[in-house]
Amino acid sequence: MASVTHAAVFGRNPALSVAELHALSGRHGFGIRPLGKYAAELTGFEPKLAERLGSVTKLFELRPDVYRDARAGLEAAAAAVPAEGKFAFGVSSYANDKATPLAMHVKRFLKERGVRSRSVGKPKGKSGRPEDGELSAVQVRHNGLISPGADWGVFGTDDGYHVGRTVWVYDFEGFGARDYDKPVADAKRGMLPPQLARTMVNLATQGDPGLAVYDPFCGVGNLLLESLLLGHRTIGSDITPDAVDAARRNLAWLRERHPKLPESEVSVRDATGELPAGSSSAIATEGYLGSPLRESAKAGDMGREATFVETMVGKFLQRAADSLPSGRRLVLTLPAWRTPGSRTPIRITTIDQAERLGYAVIRPLPEGFSFPELTDRDSIDVARAKQRVIHELFILERN
Repeated sequence: MASVTHAAVFGRNPALSVAELHALSGRHGFGIRPLGKYAAELTGFEPKLAERLGSVTKLFELRPDVYRDARAGLEAAAAAVPAEGKFAFGVSSYANDKATPLAMHVKRFLKERGVRSRSVGKPKGKSGRPEDGELSAVQVRHNGLISPGADWGVFGTDDGYHVGRTVWVYDFEGFGARDYDKPVADAKRGMLPPQLARTMVNLATQGDPGLAVYDPFCGVGNLLLESLLLGHRTIGSDITPDAVDAARRNLAWLRERHPKLPESEVSVRDATGELPAGSSSAIATEGYLGSPLRESAKAGDMGREATFVETMVGKFLQRAADSLPSGRRLVLTLPAWRTPGSRTPIRITTIDQAERLGYAVIRPLPEGFSFPELTDRDSIDVARAKQRVIHELFILERN
């Protein structure tokens, strides 16, 4: 009997999604390869592992066959629907085929078999996807399209169409609560999104549950919250006492909802000074992003800010190298500034000295994957289209 394969649908940043899966694949023993433009095919993947992910939105269980066209695949998937009751379903297309005509074809196919059905439609405006494409995780959950209904996915590849059924969607309610409902938020400190924070923890730990995670620029604690929920003993620090107080309040809020979390501690500390020795076995952090820029900021303003940040980053990387065990990872984001009239952002060059400081820069993607977000420095650019400051994400490993 053939082993079950799954399709993991990418979030807003496909490179980040693949990097996270790749980081976990070694310890958890699953294979990963491209499946069209918007997903990766996973072999030997345990669906319960999806709960740990930050950059994947949906998981489909794939049928073993490859089909000549999308309609044939959907008919094969829908053939097992029982005639009793009214069956709710949707179609998510990750191919060139539009979802609405495919859903109408399935509805006619079910009617011919005596099955009454209700088709869930696709709203417009999903970022980064064809307009008439996938159902959102919210639609799938709220319409019961994992069970008792179905969200069937169609994936177009060079060898034909793969078809699957959604078995998991990401916890949009949990991420939303940690983004908007925690006691203290501070937009001026960057507001690292919870999904990105979780992904960074996974990149740093590679899914090893026995590691302690340290965030030396913790701000209000977004990364600390995700690290704890993943089961890691967690240490945070920040140079600003107000930020440390905010992080402690947010951690207390999380513990009220999840009383069995691992240990954590937060302290006031300068990340360019001596770091806690031996207290962590992985570092994940949103590095200092520089001072907020005025809307009228010019390239010269950004260049001066970059020079200041470079000095700070250099000192931090040296300190981190002194405390990070050999073979362990440091995952950090650094600012890169989009300048008016230029396609080339201003980037921090200190990272180019990583090898001299005792690190290796890890390429985040496995063979066979390439995305525009992957830079020639083996980093991943994380930003929205009009965002002035890019988060440039690096994975460093201590030699």
